[in-house]
Amino acid sequence: MKKRSHKEPEVIQPPKLQTESTSTGAESSDVYVIHWKSKSNGRAGRGEKRFSKDEAERLAEELNREYPEIEHEVIPAIHQS
Repeated sequence: MKKRSHKEPEVIQPPKLQTESTSTGAESSDVYVIHWKSKSNGRAGRGEKRFSKDEAERLAEELNREYPEIEHEVIPAIHQS
Protein backbone atom coordinates (compact mmCIF):
# COMPACT_ATOMS: atom_id res chain seq x y z
CA MET A 1 0.00 0.00 0.00
CA LYS A 2 1.35 3.41 -0.98
CA LYS A 3 1.60 6.20 1.55
CA ARG A 4 0.35 9.60 0.55
CA SER A 5 2.82 12.42 0.89
CA HIS A 6 0.06 14.81 1.98
CA LYS A 7 -3.28 14.37 3.60
CA GLU A 8 -6.24 15.54 1.56
CA PRO A 9 -8.87 17.49 3.51
CA GLU A 10 -11.98 15.59 4.45
CA VAL A 11 -15.02 16.61 2.42
CA ILE A 12 -18.18 16.92 4.46
CA GLN A 13 -21.19 15.81 2.46
CA PRO A 14 -24.63 17.13 3.39
CA PRO A 15 -26.78 14.45 4.96
CA LYS A 16 -29.34 12.66 2.83
CA LEU A 17 -32.69 13.91 3.98
CA GLN A 18 -35.58 11.57 4.51
CA THR A 19 -38.73 13.31 5.55
CA GLU A 20 -42.37 12.47 5.72
CA SER A 21 -44.15 14.20 2.92
CA THR A 22 -47.05 16.25 4.18
CA SER A 23 -47.78 17.64 0.76
CA THR A 24 -51.29 17.21 -0.51
CA GLY A 25 -50.35 18.26 -4.01
CA ALA A 26 -50.61 21.96 -3.19
CA GLU A 27 -47.35 23.15 -4.75
CA SER A 28 -47.84 26.71 -3.50
CA SER A 29 -47.23 25.63 0.11
CA ASP A 30 -43.88 23.95 -0.71
CA VAL A 31 -41.81 27.02 -1.36
CA TYR A 32 -38.78 26.70 0.96
CA VAL A 33 -35.50 24.83 0.73
CA ILE A 34 -32.66 24.15 3.17
CA HIS A 35 -29.43 26.10 2.63
CA TRP A 36 -26.37 24.63 4.34
CA LYS A 37 -22.82 25.82 4.99
CA SER A 38 -19.90 23.97 6.54
CA LYS A 39 -18.39 25.78 9.51
CA SER A 40 -15.07 23.97 9.01
CA ASN A 41 -14.32 24.55 5.33
CA GLY A 42 -16.87 27.11 4.11
CA ARG A 43 -18.48 24.88 1.50
CA ALA A 44 -22.14 25.62 0.96
CA GLY A 45 -25.12 24.39 -0.99
CA ARG A 46 -28.87 24.17 -1.21
CA GLY A 47 -31.16 21.22 -1.01
CA GLU A 48 -33.45 20.55 -3.95
CA LYS A 49 -36.43 19.26 -2.00
CA ARG A 50 -39.10 21.87 -1.34
CA PHE A 51 -40.90 22.12 1.99
CA SER A 52 -43.58 24.15 3.65
CA LYS A 53 -42.10 26.84 5.91
CA ASP A 54 -43.01 24.98 9.13
CA GLU A 55 -41.59 21.68 7.89
CA ALA A 56 -38.38 23.34 6.64
CA GLU A 57 -37.85 25.20 9.93
CA ARG A 58 -38.38 22.02 11.94
CA LEU A 59 -35.97 20.09 9.74
CA ALA A 60 -33.30 22.83 9.82
CA GLU A 61 -33.44 22.89 13.63
CA GLU A 62 -33.11 19.10 13.75
CA LEU A 63 -30.19 19.09 11.31
CA ASN A 64 -28.41 21.86 13.25
CA ARG A 65 -28.67 19.74 16.43
CA GLU A 66 -27.51 16.54 14.71
CA TYR A 67 -24.78 18.13 12.57
CA PRO A 68 -23.37 21.10 14.53
CA GLU A 69 -20.44 21.42 12.10
CA ILE A 70 -22.90 22.39 9.34
CA GLU A 71 -25.18 25.42 9.59
CA HIS A 72 -28.64 24.88 8.08
CA GLU A 73 -31.13 27.65 7.35
CA VAL A 74 -34.47 27.99 5.60
CA ILE A 75 -34.63 30.13 2.47
CA PRO A 76 -37.39 30.75 -0.07
CA ALA A 77 -37.05 28.39 -3.04
CA ILE A 78 -37.43 31.26 -5.51
CA HIS A 79 -33.92 32.40 -4.57
CA GLN A 80 -32.49 29.09 -5.72
CA SER A 81 -30.50 29.49 -8.93
